[in-house]
Amino acid sequence: MLYVIIGVLAAAVVALVLTRGRKEGGKNQQEAAETKPLPPEVPDEPTQQVEEASKARVALACIGGALQGMTFPISSRVVIGRDPKHCSIIYPKDAKGISGVHCAAEPTADGQIILIDLGSTYGTMAGGQQLTAGKGVTLHPGDAFTLGGSENVFEVRRL
Repeated sequence: MLYVIIGVLAAAVVALVLTRGRKEGGKNQQEAAETKPLPPEVPDEPTQQVEEASKARVALACIGGALQGMTFPISSRVVIGRDPKHCSIIYPKDAKGISGVHCAAEPTADGQIILIDLGSTYGTMAGGQQLTAGKGVTLHPGDAFTLGGSENVFEVRRL
């Protein structure tokens, strides 16, 4: 019986030592985690380079047709047409003279746009001239272009 009591006491002491060691180890791990250096602070505002790159310098203002009164800031290439899967500036499905994928406008670094007809059925005109499909023309702020006749008119504007 004495051996049983000694065995139980010995087991209790071993359990106590192991439990206490784990707690202290846990504290040490927690303290170590708390003393790790923090990563550098992320600034609240983006750097000027990123900010400038994300700002559009030009816009397309629709001054006639189904989208009249709407202005579209252009910071990267946009496609204009009726197909919502391929176009950024989308005309209604029943818009006359507008192809599913009509034309594209791409801004330049100096605040102009390159306008390209993408093989539209009714054409794209700029400066009184019909554009050749696939060939770009440079437009400056104040220049206008039409899609599919004289009704759908956009003007290039500087922001």
